Amino acid sequence: MKKRYIVMGIMSLVIFIMFYTYSLKILNALDAISTTNIKGSDLDENNVIEPIHDHELLFLLAGVDQNDGKNGEHTRTDTLMLIKANVDTGSFDIISIPRDCRIKVNGKLDKVNHAHSYGGIKLTLKSLRDFLGVDIDYYVKIDFDAVVKVVDAIGGVEVDVPVTINEPLLNIYIKKGRRKLNGKEALMFVRFRRGYAEGDLGRVKQQQKFMTELIKQTLNSSNILKIPDMLESFKGDIETNIPLHTLISLSKRMANMDKNKIKTHTIPGEYGYKDSLSYFFPNKKKVNELVDNILHDYKLK
Repeated sequence: MKKRYIVMGIMSLVIFIMFYTYSLKILNALDAISTTNIKGSDLDENNVIEPIHDHELLFLLAGVDQNDGKNGEHTRTDTLMLIKANVDTGSFDIISIPRDCRIKVNGKLDKVNHAHSYGGIKLTLKSLRDFLGVDIDYYVKIDFDAVVKVVDAIGGVEVDVPVTINEPLLNIYIKKGRRKLNGKEALMFVRFRRGYAEGDLGRVKQQQKFMTELIKQTLNSSNILKIPDMLESFKGDIETNIPLHTLISLSKRMANMDKNKIKTHTIPGEYGYKDSLSYFFPNKKKVNELVDNILHDYKLK
């Protein structure tokens, strides 16, 4: 009996040390990527940056390519997604915003992805807040190099590839069907759009599919243990204004997230032309319905 208690005590100590080491690695990794370079007044005169709920976080995920020959802040966003994560219900809501969505940027109608090239992530957030009427305070800006790193870190991501992707100059060939993609292939998959009948909307669907699979596969028990190392490996490729204490609190409850409770949505509208330029024209009535259904707690008064 005494030996059993000793064994149980040793096991408890080992588990505690492992959890402490894991938490410390997460703390160090998150501390390296966290920034606080945006004030509430940057987004709205009377705005205060603070979470609406302690169990839920709404943030803008902005994908940029820092290797396109331009200076960091002056690149266009290639991918825009609003993500609402609730650690109590374990659910994710992902709302995709087409890059050509025609909204007001700096007081005039323009493509939403131009906002970042004009005024960085601040103008992007402000433009989307005004367009949706939603209190979006937080963001995660990710360089596409990080996509390559995170996919390789979890051993690849399995997705259904709807069309064969052949890019000889990049030495990439992905055959149609269920495929396990490495980091370089995954990056091509989320950026590819020429082969879809729906054009960029087809690409948006594949990005949602990829995000869903990435979240599911990252939440596998074997990959959760890799999260600190993943964060450490691409800390130079990620920028966020989410407070460190919020990141730590949510990361400790990641085990509550349910990979079967991921819902994807797209800003309603259709493609068309204005002054010989292609735009995605949002359907404002349906956009308001989407906001009411998913983001009602975040509506600006």
